[in-house]
Amino acid sequence: MAIRTRPEVWGLKDLHDLSKSKKIKLDLSFQSVMRWKLKQLLKYLKCTLNGFATNPIVIADIDACLQAAKSTGDQFTIEYFENLKKEGYEYVIIDGNNRRSTIDWFFTDRVGIPKGNYENVGSGKVFSLFRNSQKTIMYSELDDQQKSYFNIFPVNMTIVEK
Repeated sequence: MAIRTRPEVWGLKDLHDLSKSKKIKLDLSFQSVMRWKLKQLLKYLKCTLNGFATNPIVIADIDACLQAAKSTGDQFTIEYFENLKKEGYEYVIIDGNNRRSTIDWFFTDRVGIPKGNYENVGSGKVFSLFRNSQKTIMYSELDDQQKSYFNIFPVNMTIVEK
């Protein structure tokens, strides 16, 4: 069976909210454990929030994959996706655990944004994030306008359907 995917762009907060609501299953058989150190977390956040293209996070759409498995009669795959669906999941993450975790940790103040200048990719307006003695700024320390911008900041997703 050939793999079928669709590209999507989600907001950072949308991805975080789906993870927080336990709609995205982390199946460690697809992943290595979280292995990024703080320096790598900060680099990823800075690159992402500066609008540099990063690899998409790859997740499988459980309903679509279940339907595809039923059409082939693959009992092992049918059972796998049926179990995930019974547990309430909508997606299973295939590639991108470090990236998804970094985004989750940003919204829960476990990692901050490196201080510096950031350009709003939509308007071109530059805003500065600095605190006197801090190397990073936590999400909860941002003003409402900055939070709104980062909430909808795009993250590339690849959704596996088959």
